[in-house]
Amino acid sequence: MNSTYHIPSHTMASWQKVIDLMAKTTNTPAGLIMRLEPTKAMSVFVSSTSEGNAWKPGDQCSESGLYCETVIRTGDALLVPDALKDPVWDHNPDLKQGMSFYLGYPLLWPNGEPFGTICVLDTSTQNHAIECRELIVQFKNIIESDLKLIVEIEERKTIESQLIAIKLDLEDIVEQRTQHLQETNTALKVLLNEHEATKKTLESSMLANINELIIPNLHKAKKSIKNVKTTYYLDLVESSLNNITSKFSSELVQNFSDLTRAEIQVANLIRQGKKTKEIADSLNIATSTVDYHRANIRKKMGLQNQSTSLNTHLASFFD
Repeated sequence: MNSTYHIPSHTMASWQKVIDLMAKTTNTPAGLIMRLEPTKAMSVFVSSTSEGNAWKPGDQCSESGLYCETVIRTGDALLVPDALKDPVWDHNPDLKQGMSFYLGYPLLWPNGEPFGTICVLDTSTQNHAIECRELIVQFKNIIESDLKLIVEIEERKTIESQLIAIKLDLEDIVEQRTQHLQETNTALKVLLNEHEATKKTLESSMLANINELIIPNLHKAKKSIKNVKTTYYLDLVESSLNNITSKFSSELVQNFSDLTRAEIQVANLIRQGKKTKEIADSLNIATSTVDYHRANIRKKMGLQNQSTSLNTHLASFFD
């Protein structure tokens, strides 16, 4: 996976300076950064511009037995002072370029996977390069620090892309929910309108029944009954029914929603011109209770400390 990371051009330019400085400092003709390809083959990634260096960036090393292969396999530094005198190395492919001296170190990604190697090569034993081993290690650390930075940048880009994707998903969810709420509100408005229409229909039906069925029969009953007290109560019933069929009660509730049911009953009778005693008899309550309701009605209608008649106010306000 690490092999897919792109090495930026400015990083490549920085590495070129590091490798040129390493080759110059160690007095070797070839300073290299080798990269391990996904095919497990080695390729020249950065090559010093020093005289006598036969390797160029992009050169593929398909043959096995390279110095760098051993560095990758073991994960350790490798020093070969003179391959021609070493039976392990006297047939390795790098000898075709005459490079019998090798000093190299592994380059690792932050997760420990191999990136490649950093190394110097020469045609003869290079004691000065051996003396500069600590310096080469510092060059190795610089390259690995850059590799760590590259990974962090790529991971940050990945996280940013994921966050953008999450943000877009959340925006879609919010938009969908907003649309759902709008549709729900529309549906509720339709239901409320239907409820209001049903309510008006029921009210109309109730009023029609009262006017067409109850009131006529009530009139017949009043004509056939001669008892004064009974007639009086029938008059009260008719008055109450007339109040139900009028808009007075509903308008009273709409304009003064804090009025109690008892206060609405008293207000209805006051508007009809009934006296305190008559109201008390009609509602079967004490006259003091009627006075109490009167005071509360005046207070809630803002008539305290005013000489305005409550009957006049109710009549003028709603007529």
